[in-house]
Parts: sequence; C-alpha cells; structure tokens
Amino acid sequence: MKRLVLIRHAHAAPGSNDHERPLTSRGIAEAKFIGGILCEQQFFPSLMICSTSLRTMTTASIIAQELSFPVSSILPEKKLYNTGEDDYFNVVQAIDDQHDCCYLFGHNFTISNFLWQLTGSHHSEMVPCTAAVLAFDVEQWSAVRPKSALLDGYFQPEAHQ
Repeated sequence: MKRLVLIRHAHAAPGSNDHERPLTSRGIAEAKFIGGILCEQQFFPSLMICSTSLRTMTTASIIAQELSFPVSSILPEKKLYNTGEDDYFNVVQAIDDQHDCCYLFGHNFTISNFLWQLTGSHHSEMVPCTAAVLAFDVEQWSAVRPKSALLDGYFQPEAHQ
C-alpha cells in the first residue's frame, strides 16, 4: 500500500515574478492549519517532493514543521513547476519504493487535473492549500496509473476555518 498526499500551495501574494511569489499571511495560516490536520490524521510522510517555486517551498516547509519532518529533507523538483500531468506522473512513478507515504506539493491546474486522473472521478478544483490523500493498492510507485487511487482524505482550509 502506497499513500500520496497532493497539496496545492497556500495563498500567495501577486507579483510579476511568478516563481518568487511569497505566501500571504492567510497562506501561512492555511499551511499551519492543514499541517495540523494531517498530523492529527497521522498521515506522516517519509518523503516530501516540492515544486521549486517560493510559495510551494514555503507551504511545504510550514507543513513539514507541523509534522516534525525535517525541512532540509524536502526535495525540490523542477518538473512540478509550470508543467503538466505527465511530468507529475513521471515524478510519482520514480519515487523510491522504500517510501510508503509521500507528499507532493504543486500548482493548479495541474495538481487538480492530476487528482482527477488518479482517482478517475471529477472533484472540485483544489483551492489553495487543499490536501488530497490518495491510497494505492500497489507495492511499487512505478505501478501507479490513472484511475488507480482511492481518495482517503480531502482537507481544505476554508471548509474548516
């Protein structure tokens, strides 16, 4: 059994340099809130992979702290920034099989579309800092395919605040 937690970055400030947009104070609060929920639900990662943008790295760092995951162990991945679902699949399928629970931090609309592809059912758009917990009945990440995931949890900060 493998578990993948897809997280869209929290609310970010507008800016002309998209890659360097920081989180807003609202975004920081969202990330702390979602990190707390994931901790309460005991979805503890052994690996976190994150887009290289400032807003996703900051979201991941805040959530990592809430889960007592070492921030220095978050893996930045260029293939998760300004790309499509095929790149997200490639990243997931390349995860080392020693990891049973992995967090992947990315961007809309790719991350919402990726969720829809993995579950085979249409969900509402992932609002900022949404966490979708997916379970796969596989032993190897390379076996992850479209429509192979069961939605095991879905958490949105706006629904709980």
